[in-house]
Amino acid sequence: PLGWRLMGFYALVFGCVALFDGSGAGVSAEELRAQELFGLAEAPPSLPFWHALLLHPPGGPAALIPGSAGFQFWQPFTAPFVYPPGSFANLALAFIGFAFFAAPVERFYGPRRFLVFWAICSLGAGLGGFLFGPLLQPAGVHFGCGPVVLAVVLVHCLITPEAMVTFFLMLPVRMKWIAGGLALWVLIKALAMTSPLGTGNAAGGYELGAVLTGYLWFRYGEGMLARRRRRKKAGELLKVVLQEVEGNGDSSDPTYH
Repeated sequence: PLGWRLMGFYALVFGCVALFDGSGAGVSAEELRAQELFGLAEAPPSLPFWHALLLHPPGGPAALIPGSAGFQFWQPFTAPFVYPPGSFANLALAFIGFAFFAAPVERFYGPRRFLVFWAICSLGAGLGGFLFGPLLQPAGVHFGCGPVVLAVVLVHCLITPEAMVTFFLMLPVRMKWIAGGLALWVLIKALAMTSPLGTGNAAGGYELGAVLTGYLWFRYGEGMLARRRRRKKAGELLKVVLQEVEGNGDSSDPTYH
């Protein structure tokens, strides 16, 4: 399936980043990650290349750390696809969530439309982190596809909202209530903006942006594309009809009725 090839891409990027990880002079990789990801100290003057791929929200605390890469215009597009060294646990959690919930969503959309959905949610995560990141405390950066996986979980629940699942083999819950609880939790985390709910690589608007974009695309995006395809087909048909009419009008052959 396309989804597992997509996860393979994330694993490949993580492996390449870990393989070519370069640290600042005189600073261990662990110290560098602690300094940059959690803002515990001043960043060293020499930074690994992946540092510039993570999202440092403009004006946010992480972007203001002396010696950091700061915000770059490409970061909202690259951060959702990058996991820095030391974040294997985040990647593993994303893989687990994807394994449980992504297959039905991919079957619902089809491979190509599922890839479009994933890209749209990734862009939503980047834009959400860009807009809300400056408000986040303590200092942090955004990265990874965790919020996109949450958007997949939300759509999975909305595809069959009346289906029942059982928690702990004793508590039946409808999928639509799981979707509502997930949306509420993401909203609370986004509004908190501070420790403890506001911490982590997917805190604040980064998580909210992906989930909100996924919901809006599920509700309205496919219909918008369908209407565009219908208009395009209607325009092509009208063009063919007009060409036939013009061709018949130029013809000198008699017309029989």
